Amino acid sequence: MSLVTPRKGYKSVPWLFGKEIEIPDEWEVKSVDCLGEIVTGTTPSTTIIENYGSEFLWATPSDLISTKNVVVTETKLSKKGFEQVRKLPKHSIMMTCIGMIGRTGLTSEEMSTNQQINSIITKNVNFEFVYYSLTFNQERISNSANQSVVQIINKKDFGKIKIIIPKNISEQQKIATILSNVDNLIESTGKVITHSKKVKTGLMQKLLTRGIGHVTFKKVPWLFGKEIEIPEEWEMNNLESISKIFDSLHITPKYAKEGYAMVRSTDIKYGNLNLDNTLRVSPEIFTQFTEKYCPQKYDIVMSRVGTYGVVSFVDTNEPFCLGQNTIIIQSIMKYFLYLSLRSNLLQTQIETIVDGSTQKTITLKNIKKLKLLIPPLPEQQKIASILSNIDDKITSQEKYKEKLEKLKKSLMQKLLTGEVRV
Repeated sequence: MSLVTPRKGYKSVPWLFGKEIEIPDEWEVKSVDCLGEIVTGTTPSTTIIENYGSEFLWATPSDLISTKNVVVTETKLSKKGFEQVRKLPKHSIMMTCIGMIGRTGLTSEEMSTNQQINSIITKNVNFEFVYYSLTFNQERISNSANQSVVQIINKKDFGKIKIIIPKNISEQQKIATILSNVDNLIESTGKVITHSKKVKTGLMQKLLTRGIGHVTFKKVPWLFGKEIEIPEEWEMNNLESISKIFDSLHITPKYAKEGYAMVRSTDIKYGNLNLDNTLRVSPEIFTQFTEKYCPQKYDIVMSRVGTYGVVSFVDTNEPFCLGQNTIIIQSIMKYFLYLSLRSNLLQTQIETIVDGSTQKTITLKNIKKLKLLIPPLPEQQKIASILSNIDDKITSQEKYKEKLEKLKKSLMQKLLTGEVRV
């Protein structure tokens, strides 16, 4: 008997570990084996090449990563292979139950899976509601797995997984539709971001080698004795001749809960530098970093070890310092130089100057020798403006996608628990 009186319109029901939870009167607790038929996947013999081809989708855990509906699989089966497996109709719910526990996806057509995946062919329930409910409970499901070297939830235990669900299939449908609409927005925004990045990559390749509106070109020496063609008005210089380059201060500081941000090589990623999640050093430690070792707004920072050659653009006035294995690059070229340093031409050069077998690194000496193509300043500014505008659009799209993902998470919490009724 519940010791707490439920809210009006709600009831207490038995849940996990002898506890109770509060759910709407019109909802119930159901185990997965009551939602339809459970099917464990199979793998046709891999020694028979004829079992595999390009005709039928065959999902493995790596195919259940980012998309709701599985429309592509890394491996496909032939007609012969498909005759040997357990078939799943469209709208079946797939979940990884060995290894990467809890990854979910929906079948987009008749297909099959390997034995690491259990699937539900739903009956008398809304398949999308069940999919979202299992996705929402992924962490709980993963924690319930056998804690051996390789986590596993067998078919029997998979069937015992509990979810809460409205008795009325119409309410299930309404909840699923709301979440599906948000999912569609997230997916379409992701496609826009991907397209924008492809456009930017193509423009970078063209603008940083051919410039804007040039009709006359010249050949200049490049790598391995080859030549490349650049606009007649352009020059080629070493990085050292067009910028100031400073190595990081080689100390290993003690970190503090609060203080000044310290950017390490792993914090440097393409784009504007983000100081939100960096480690901090105390004001006392920070005083050891003179102005020479503290990047300023419009500087560029580069990693030398591990993720070598990656650059970030500093667009903040917030004081911070650099950890080991990083460098500061200062130049009047500012954003244009940042774009040049992340171009294919520069990254190809960087691959030729990498040292080390286990820990890859690039020396300061070699970085200074990197060759760059330099247009006149007015053209630099035009190129930087064009690519910066695209970057701004991509950033805006990514922020919008992030908001949608947060909205989806909030809606799942409210709708799939009955906290908010449709």
